[in-house]
Amino acid sequence: AAFFVVRQRDIKRMLAYSSVEHMGLLAIGVSVGGLAAFGAMFHVLNNALTKGALFMAAGNIHRYCGSKRVCEMQGAITFLPFSSLLFFAGFLAISGSPPFGPFMSGFTMMRGVFGDGHYWLGAGVLVLLVVIFIGMANTVLRATMGVPADGEELADDSGGRYKDTALTVGPPLVLMIAIMGLGLWLPEPLRQLFTEAVAVLEGVK
Repeated sequence: AAFFVVRQRDIKRMLAYSSVEHMGLLAIGVSVGGLAAFGAMFHVLNNALTKGALFMAAGNIHRYCGSKRVCEMQGAITFLPFSSLLFFAGFLAISGSPPFGPFMSGFTMMRGVFGDGHYWLGAGVLVLLVVIFIGMANTVLRATMGVPADGEELADDSGGRYKDTALTVGPPLVLMIAIMGLGLWLPEPLRQLFTEAVAVLEGVK
């Protein structure tokens, strides 16, 4: 997925390749087992919540611009500040930046990988994660913080110009708050659930 994320001009396609990336991380965590598998189970939840927030924020921007291409939506923060900030925060979360949940689950997976002595595997994963971070940052920064295209006055499907509302910004905001909460504290019921899931995967139960 790293090679397809670099210089990606379609934000929803970029998110799709990011999903491929995270499925790869989950496969590695489960195959290594132990602490890495626990991190993988935690990552399933974090990835689902973060991708939900990202796709909803991207959908808001798409609705305003009528396009998924970066060249036609760049500088989105000037006309959709709330959705753009949520999209940018979602990028930081999904790329493994603290203090969000994906950082904690990814860190747990990498602890398990290196702790089991898979040094070359861990090093390869880290290199590819850096490539993905740089590739996604290039696309996301242009889409949200870039200079807007001249003369962009685009409308939504109902004939009126789309604007951020509580109903369109609220759901991704709630998800982002949950993602940050999971980065700061993992509730004991969830910890127990992930532990039991690992036990089932490894044939202990």
